[in-house]
Amino acid sequence: MKNIILSLSLFGTLLISIYSFDLFAEDQLNVQFKAFKTDLCTSYPEGTRDQPMLWANCCIKHDMAYWVAGDKKDLKRADLSLKECVTAVAGPFQGNLMYRGIRAGHYFPFKSKYRWGWAWQKSRHRYTPLSTQEQDYILSIIYQQVDINPILVDDFINFRFNQN
Repeated sequence: MKNIILSLSLFGTLLISIYSFDLFAEDQLNVQFKAFKTDLCTSYPEGTRDQPMLWANCCIKHDMAYWVAGDKKDLKRADLSLKECVTAVAGPFQGNLMYRGIRAGHYFPFKSKYRWGWAWQKSRHRYTPLSTQEQDYILSIIYQQVDINPILVDDFINFRFNQN
């Protein structure tokens, strides 16, 4: 009987420890995660003279991708998505120009504070795929963190987290 009680006690302690660890881990993510901000199209116009915000939404979605990050495949996908979005609203010249500028900027010695993965503390490796816990955390806070059109946030979530 003592063995059964001891086993149940150890099992209960283990469950409490696991549950406490999960809560602690989520608190750690909350502490380490910076709120979303955008400078729109970093050092580049957001549109034309006649339509000054023509591709601003493309840049916001791109900034959101840089905010949460992921691996190098996600980085390239984000940059290509910017190119496709700008091409759709402004044509291939503008889309290619922005894409080449973004890709060249990865090699520029002076980095923007909104570089790949800027939401996370520096201790997180920049090109690491997002863990399930990190993805769940982002999805749980994104509408509170991002003060932009919810339709644009939905579009970003579908782009970033619902990949086939």
